[in-house]
Amino acid sequence: MPTALYFKRLFNLYAPLYPWVSKVFFKSRAAQINQISVYCSSKAKAMEHVLLVGGGDGLDLQFFNPSIKVTYLDSAVLMLNIAKRKYVKRENTEFILSDFNEFALKEQGQFDLVCLHFCLTVTNNPSLMLEGVSKLLKRGGLLSILDMGKVKQNRLSKTLNFVTKQTMFNMFYDIEGAMKQHGELVLVNKNPLIESNKFVAYIYEKK
Repeated sequence: MPTALYFKRLFNLYAPLYPWVSKVFFKSRAAQINQISVYCSSKAKAMEHVLLVGGGDGLDLQFFNPSIKVTYLDSAVLMLNIAKRKYVKRENTEFILSDFNEFALKEQGQFDLVCLHFCLTVTNNPSLMLEGVSKLLKRGGLLSILDMGKVKQNRLSKTLNFVTKQTMFNMFYDIEGAMKQHGELVLVNKNPLIESNKFVAYIYEKK
């Protein structure tokens, strides 16, 4: 996979197009965040402080109650600027420009919910990202993962993934397999997403 600096530059270039691309995942994001709210209500869990990792154009922000404190994090300044312009009037929102791994070292045990929405397949070190998430979550906190599901491996998909893995994302990344290496994060909910069975949504809880 490319380096973190490569992704930072790529998403700055990609930023003007992203608000159009993100609309494709509107229903999935809304459904996942609603599912989190339902789960929290069923377990009498408070969701007071949320972290959006790789927040993009901020699309997820509109699905959270304004009373919830949300920290938006992105390493691409043009992405952050788009999100700030769109949601400048949203209450209780902090916009932070930072590399995720650097941020994770400073803000440990602060969050009730961390959202990795289309992040794990587009980072050069997903295992390190998951380690950081575990540190950021409070005990009993939730991790929301929204990403690509398992893609059938055939000659065409393998050829395509060879290209995409060098440039943007790894379509064969095994999320569930990777999560088994992080035993403190336990799967509590899994759903196929609305737009396509190529996408999946998970909720993990930190024990």
